[in-house]
Amino acid sequence: MSTSSAYLIPSAVELELLDEHGNVLSKITADLVIQIGLTEPLITDVTTDALGIKVISFGKGLWRHEKDSLDVVKRSA
Repeated sequence: MSTSSAYLIPSAVELELLDEHGNVLSKITADLVIQIGLTEPLITDVTTDALGIKVISFGKGLWRHEKDSLDVVKRSA
């Protein structure tokens, strides 16, 4: 088993979820975690919920915002 170090910076970033036109759908303040060797950005399930993202398909990148009607389907950028 291997271990790695991470740095936690509380309330370090403001995240905005934008629609396809650049309008802000939701905004939160979040902690930033930096881990050496991590090669892609990750958000947690708590962050996803806080931004109002309702996942339809992770693999296909399909989702809707909690304020969208059920017939709206967005595609990840």
